[in-house]
Amino acid sequence: MCLGIQDPARIWVTHCAAGLPSWEGDNPEVYMIHCISKKGMVWEFERVEDSEG
Repeated sequence: MCLGIQDPARIWVTHCAAGLPSWEGDNPEVYMIHCISKKGMVWEFERVEDSEG
């Protein structure tokens, strides 16, 4: 993850890890974050459960 998106994405990673729903209507468990570059990529954050926990 580039430095330009690390700080803005921090809040959404925290929300995702906490299990809070996103604004994605078709799948509120996934956060889709677009890079700040006009040619940037879209990051998808999804909570992963620990299989041992």
